[in-house]
Amino acid sequence: MSKKEDNCQIDDCSSGTCAPVSPFSKEGILFLIFIIVLFIVLFFLLWTNGLI
Repeated sequence: MSKKEDNCQIDDCSSGTCAPVSPFSKEGILFLIFIIVLFIVLFFLLWTNGLI
């Protein structure tokens, strides 16, 4: 996580897209949405196959 912060400070702050690292940053929200969708799809596949 510190490596990501270092990259953010070096690369992204010049373009003005570097926000403080938090779950509410754009990347954090997109990552959370991706994980949630992944779990929903996994649950749906298990449910349709009768494994739950």
